Amino acid sequence: MRFELARERRRAGYATQRAFAEAFGISRRTVEDWERGACCPSLLTAAKVAAFLKCSLDDLVKEG
Repeated sequence: MRFELARERRRAGYATQRAFAEAFGISRRTVEDWERGACCPSLLTAAKVAAFLKCSLDDLVKEG
């Protein structure tokens, strides 16, 4: 699972990985790991990210 949509929307909003991470109380490294597919957030955190980005959880975790 890669958070490609999250990365695209984060960049479109001119947010750094650090600013995005601070919004969710996580580390910048965690955001980096999500975006490259090294690890996945918990379901609860993924739902919060989806709500923040105004997209569905399905759209957020969809690959390709």
